[in-house]
Amino acid sequence: MSRKKQKSSYRTYRRRKTVQLGAGLKWIGSSLTRLAPVLAGVLLVGVGIRVCFGQIIFSDYFCVDNMEIYRDNIPSILENIESYGIHSKTSIYQVNLLGQLKQKILANHPEFRTVVIKRVFPNALKVEIESRRPVAQIFLKKYYLTDKDGRILPSPKNLPDPELPIIKGLELEVADLKIGKEYQLDRLQKALALIEAVETTLAIHLSDVTFIDVLDNKSLDFYLKSGIQVKIGKEMFPERLKVLSKTLEQLNVPQEQVRYIDLRFDDPVIGPKS
Repeated sequence: MSRKKQKSSYRTYRRRKTVQLGAGLKWIGSSLTRLAPVLAGVLLVGVGIRVCFGQIIFSDYFCVDNMEIYRDNIPSILENIESYGIHSKTSIYQVNLLGQLKQKILANHPEFRTVVIKRVFPNALKVEIESRRPVAQIFLKKYYLTDKDGRILPSPKNLPDPELPIIKGLELEVADLKIGKEYQLDRLQKALALIEAVETTLAIHLSDVTFIDVLDNKSLDFYLKSGIQVKIGKEMFPERLKVLSKTLEQLNVPQEQVRYIDLRFDDPVIGPKS
């Protein structure tokens, strides 16, 4: 093929492509012109729905008018609820159930273990609280309640609670206790493990334990209401508590005449009062 024919064919091809491109652009432009009113309508409808929805959820109908508070399944109250950002003009949709409100309540109340907040339509919130249960009191200048995790609960007292065992001997590990802090002190954790074993085995009643001495980290001692000193060591608490229960049942003398029972050996050793 001559060079003139090749140039002519190339120019024809380019003209054909240009015409096709122009037709395509014209069709797109025409389509957009026809769709413009539809797109504008959809946009306006979306904006209208959003505005209406905002007006509805922030209307007085959905403003918090009541808070149902249950602490350990018992109806209760929370003081100064406004301090958590909840007031009469707060919409229930504005409340962050898992975030700010929950964290504020837990921060202000270290005696709470869990807080669950639910919306009750149209204008109420339900707050379900599980409290931390005190299992002992730590003596360190004052009497501090602690739960099974070693969390220090509010309101230390000058006088002990007669229903809870006293943990003594933590002076070597800590000088002071802070409300709301969870302590993992070795001596404290051993005392809490002993308390858990008492509650689990039911070999004796926790209310029969007056105090637990953790000063000697190698061996725990605890005292019964009868005055008996029980030397239980630092391990095998459930097994040794069961031995203690049988030993107390088989005593031939009143408990008041026994000074100590040593459970650290294969057979318990009973020491009478002189």
